[in-house]
Amino acid sequence: HVIDWPEYRGLMQAFFDADVIDIELLYDNAMLAVNYRQAVSHRLRYILGGTNEATEGMRMPPGWNWNKTDSVNIRDISYRQKGPRLRSFPAISRVSRMWLSAFRRIRWVSFLDLFDYKKNSALEELSSRFGYKPYPYKHYESVFTRFYQGYILPRKFNVDKRRLHLSVLVVTGQLSRDAALADLRSPPYSSEAAMESDRAYFLKKMGWSAAQLDEYLHRPGRPHTDFRTELWWGRAMRSLLTRDVAGFGPRFRTVGN
Repeated sequence: HVIDWPEYRGLMQAFFDADVIDIELLYDNAMLAVNYRQAVSHRLRYILGGTNEATEGMRMPPGWNWNKTDSVNIRDISYRQKGPRLRSFPAISRVSRMWLSAFRRIRWVSFLDLFDYKKNSALEELSSRFGYKPYPYKHYESVFTRFYQGYILPRKFNVDKRRLHLSVLVVTGQLSRDAALADLRSPPYSSEAAMESDRAYFLKKMGWSAAQLDEYLHRPGRPHTDFRTELWWGRAMRSLLTRDVAGFGPRFRTVGN
C-alpha cells in the first residue's frame, strides 16, 4: 500500500505544527491498518508480528508517545492544523481493532514470545548467515525515525528513547547495566557528519528551511489531549467487550491483550 506523499507530508506538517510528541503515530497507525485490512481481505485469523517482551517489555513512560490506534487524534490534529483529509492514508481506530479482534477473530500474535528470543543472538545469526548489517539503536533503520528519535526528541521534548530500549535489555539479562550507561553517555549519532546528513534529508523532504526547524525545536510541546482522542470510546468498548456478555461468554475477556 502506497500512501500519497503530498498527503502524508501534509499530515506530518500538521503534527509538527501541533507540537505533539508522537509524530510516529502516523506511520505506526498506517502499518497496523494495512495489516488488518490484508487479514480481512484474505480471511486470515492471525497476524504474526515482531513485537516481543524481550526487547519491548516495558511500558513507555507517560507523555513519551500516544496510542497507536487513535485515528480520531490523527484526524482532529490534521483538521485543526489545516492539514489534508485522509484519502490514501489507511487509518485504524482502537474501536475498529477491538471489533476485528472480537467479531472477525483476528489475532495479533507476538510469535517471538513463544521461545527464548535473544536480540544479540538473532543479530549474530542474521549477520553470519545473511550478511545483515546491524544499525546502532532500535528503529535506526529509517532515516526519519533515526532523525526523530536521535535529534528531534532530545532537543524539543528532552526525551531519549534509548533509556527505555536499553533498560529492557538490562532487565531481561541481555545487556549489563554498565554497558547500557556507557551507551547512554555517547551521542545518539555516531558522527556529526551522519547527523548533518539526516538533517539535510529531513529538511529537503519536508520542504523546510534550517530556520523553520530551529523555530519548531524551540516551541514548547503540546499534549495529544489538546486535540480530540479516542480515550473515552476505547475505554468504554474495552469495558463492554471484557464482560461476560449474554450469548457470547468469557471468550471476550481476551480482547485487547
